[in-house]
Amino acid sequence: MIGDCLLVPWQKLDAINTFFLPRVSFHLKNGVVQKGPLNLIDRDIKRIGKRCLNLPQRASAEPLYLSYQRGGLNLLPINAVADISQIVHGLGLLQSANLGQLSMAFLSNVVKKSVRRPPDP
Repeated sequence: MIGDCLLVPWQKLDAINTFFLPRVSFHLKNGVVQKGPLNLIDRDIKRIGKRCLNLPQRASAEPLYLSYQRGGLNLLPINAVADISQIVHGLGLLQSANLGQLSMAFLSNVVKKSVRRPPDP
């Protein structure tokens, strides 16, 4: 819908960065999402971005992913955002008090069996 609306190109890109990507990022942080639909979303975002930059669709997608300071559109690939969100969520779980202690005890036990002596930090 953003790609077909009557906004000027910079407004379309601003709408994607302001409204669409934060919503997708929120859902990626709160659950596991399959990569198939994300590939379709990423394809549509690349199509809109290239059209706004007057690039052919066969052109490289790097100008879309570069930061604003480097002359890009600052659009991250959705699959990369999904992977980052899952890693951040996993680290948050590991840093929680109960799970962190449990994982450290498990790790210590594995190291103890591997080196055949009690491990030290």
